[in-house]
Amino acid sequence: MALPETAHLAALLRRSAARSPQAEALRDEAGALSYQALDRQSDRLALALMAQGIGRGQRVGIYLAKSCNAVVALFGILKCGAAYVPLDPDSPATRLALMVEDAALAALIGDGESLDALLPHLRQPPPLPISVAGEVTAAGRRSGWQPNQAPPVSTPPALAEEPTALAYILYTSGSTGEPKGVAISHAAALAFVHWAVGQFALRPEDRLACSAPLHFDLSIFDLLAGIAVGATVALVPATRALFPYALAEWLAHQRISVWYSVPSALIRLLHHGDLASHDLSALRLVLFAGEPFPLRELNQLRQVLPGPTYYNLYGPTETNVCTAYPLPPGGAPLPAPCPIGAARPGMVVYALDEAGASVAVGECGELYIGGDGLMEGYWHRPAATAAAFCRGPAGERLYRSGDRVRREAEGGYSFIGRRDAQVKVRGYRVELGEIEASLHDHPQLYGAAVVPLADSEGGQRLLAYYVPMAGAPVAVAELIRYCRARLPAYMVPERWEACAALPLTTTGKLDRQRLRALAAAVSVK
Repeated sequence: MALPETAHLAALLRRSAARSPQAEALRDEAGALSYQALDRQSDRLALALMAQGIGRGQRVGIYLAKSCNAVVALFGILKCGAAYVPLDPDSPATRLALMVEDAALAALIGDGESLDALLPHLRQPPPLPISVAGEVTAAGRRSGWQPNQAPPVSTPPALAEEPTALAYILYTSGSTGEPKGVAISHAAALAFVHWAVGQFALRPEDRLACSAPLHFDLSIFDLLAGIAVGATVALVPATRALFPYALAEWLAHQRISVWYSVPSALIRLLHHGDLASHDLSALRLVLFAGEPFPLRELNQLRQVLPGPTYYNLYGPTETNVCTAYPLPPGGAPLPAPCPIGAARPGMVVYALDEAGASVAVGECGELYIGGDGLMEGYWHRPAATAAAFCRGPAGERLYRSGDRVRREAEGGYSFIGRRDAQVKVRGYRVELGEIEASLHDHPQLYGAAVVPLADSEGGQRLLAYYVPMAGAPVAVAELIRYCRARLPAYMVPERWEACAALPLTTTGKLDRQRLRALAAAVSVK
C-alpha cells in the first residue's frame, strides 16, 4: 500500500490510528494495544517530556524489556522531537553506562528496579530518570509514568518534520572495545520503511512477529513498517523466544504472516521446533539477515515450510537493508553461498579492490554502500565517521562496510566474509567464512566457527569450535579428513574444540568477540 509523504516517523502511526483506531497495533504477553491507544498514550508521554524541557536535538533512553510500554515510549520520544536510544536490559551495567554517558541522555525511561540498579553505575546520571508505574528513588528529579492512568490529551503535540533530524541511535560493538552509536535520521529510516512496505506488499491484514530487540536494527522493519500500514505487530515473548517448540506454537496461535530474524533463530526453529506439527499456513514471508544462512539448513527449512516467499536481506546497522535477494520459488537449488542480491531502490553498492577500482564479475572486493539509507555518522565520533566514509565513482558519499563480497554475473553480490576475518596463515590469505561454510555442510555438525590463533612463533594458526549434532559424536580425525577433501591444506584448522553451543550476542548473531577471548587462552605449540 502507498504511504503518505512525510518527514517524521511518528506521522506513520498517526495515519494508521486515524484510519483504523480500533485495529490491534501491538500485542505482548500482558495484552494488546489498539492503534488509538498507542497513539494517545505516546501523545501523553510526549507532552510529559516536553513539559520537562525535552525536545528537538536531545536523546532519551529506553531501558525496558520489549513490550507495549517500550513501543509507546519509542513513539512518545519521537513525537516530542527527541531521538530514542534503546538500551539492552541484558547488557552489563558497565557497558550500559558507557552508552548512557556517550549519548548524554536527557531522560531515561525504565522500570523502578532496573533504574535503581543502573543509576549507581553512572558518573553523570540523566537529569530525568522516568520510572514506568512508579517513582525513582535516586538523586535528581523524580518522575513516574503510568501509561494507562494519564489524563486524555486534547491537543496532540505537533510533529516538526525535519528530514535530517536525528530519529534514533543504535549502539554497536566498536573495534576499541567501546560501543559506537550509529545515528540515523528520520529521512534514512523513512526511506527504508517506504521500500519495505512496497517490496513486501505489507498490508493491514498482516501480523508481524517482532523477534528482534529494540537495540537491533531488524526491529525497525517490524515496528515502523508494520505500524505504517496498520498491521498487527506481535512482540515475541521472552518466555518463548528461547524455547523453539514453544515459539513455533506461538507463531501458529498468533497466525503470524511475516517473520524477520537472524538465521540462527530460524535454525533453532528448524531443529527443535517440530515445525511440521504446527499450522503455519498463514506465514507468507520469511526474511532473514545479519549473518550467512548455512545452505544445508536453509534448504531444509524451505522443504519443511514450502509456502512462504524467502528473502535474504543484507545491510550493516549503518545502512539498514541495502541489498535484497528473493530466493527462487518451489525449493529450486540455491548457489553457494546464498547471494545477498542487488542494491534496493534508493541505494547503490560497489565491490572495490584495494586500489578503489570496481572488481570484475567473479572477483572479490570490499562492499561500499551509498544512498538514502546511510547513517548520519557515529555519534560524537568525527574521526570514526570520517574514516568510515569516502567518495564513490560518481562523487557520492559511500560507507565502507568492511565486508568482502563476490560480484556475480546477474548484477548482484555474494557475501564472502569480513575484511577483518581474512587472515594470513603461513603466508596464505585465508577467508575464515569459507572454512566455516565447509564445516556447516558436515552432516554431523550443528554449527562451527573458526578463529585465528597466535602461535609461539608470532604467526597465526586456525582454531575451530564445533557443535556436534545430538547423539552424533564426530572424531576430530574425521573432521580433518573432511576438510582436507574440500580445502587447501593451509586452510585446515590445526586445533579443534567441541562445545555444546556457540556463543551468541543479544541480537542472536555469533559472538565472535567471546570466541576470540576464549581462543586467547589457548596456546599452539
